[in-house]
Amino acid sequence: MLRETTSKLLCALGLFGALAVPSLAHAEEVTVALHEDESGVTLQIRGVEGDTHDQVITSKTGALLFVPGTEATAQRLHPMGKHRLRFVQVGRAGERVAVRVVQRKAARGNLSKHLESVVVPGGFDVRIADGAPTPVVPSVAAV
Repeated sequence: MLRETTSKLLCALGLFGALAVPSLAHAEEVTVALHEDESGVTLQIRGVEGDTHDQVITSKTGALLFVPGTEATAQRLHPMGKHRLRFVQVGRAGERVAVRVVQRKAARGNLSKHLESVVVPGGFDVRIADGAPTPVVPSVAAV
């Protein structure tokens, strides 16, 4: 009982501190947003300086990006349309934030070939292109 009371008190003090000093509450918060268009999906990663991901691990089915930061809302984001991207999962990994990107099983090729990172103010964007459809070669009719 004492332990529960102590933990509730510490949570209340932490919440009060976050409300009293909002700049400190969001000092190292990393946010991830998902935006889609007809040619792919863009992950907007904010709360980091430039393209400062510590490590990128890629495989055939996905990628794992580690960015510096101690605060991130654990979430799982799904695109609304049918894209190469299946889902994005955000969580913490020690002193870093982990962003896991998983492609659909039906998607062909390595995901790493479709990832592109662009530095923007306040963070960076990771573009996941669906890939161009194979062009149809018109047949030449004999005259």
